[in-house]
Amino acid sequence: MPLAILTGTVYWLGTDDQGRDVFSVILFGTRLSLAVGVNAVPLSMMIGVVLGLVVGYRRGWVDALIMHVAEIQLTFPSMLVFGTMPRVMPKTSIDEVAVGLLIVAVALSE
Repeated sequence: MPLAILTGTVYWLGTDDQGRDVFSVILFGTRLSLAVGVNAVPLSMMIGVVLGLVVGYRRGWVDALIMHVAEIQLTFPSMLVFGTMPRVMPKTSIDEVAVGLLIVAVALSE
């Protein structure tokens, strides 16, 4: 007989093989995803506005340089950038700055 029937609890999405609630695991993962998304979008917007103002004000070779860098950046798939992130940092500091680095990587890839 399932544990949910014995204890009287209801698991909306059921449980996994070890008896953990699947809904709570999804909610726990959603926290980090929303934190990265909510912080990466304003950072990306600030970078884009600043670069757009510089390009609009300076023109000439500054405009050409920033546009060429933007074109080069768009040729790299964002998943490739995310996949190389852990290899760049030392193992001892990954846990301390992983979320911040992920936010910056997402903001730069947009």
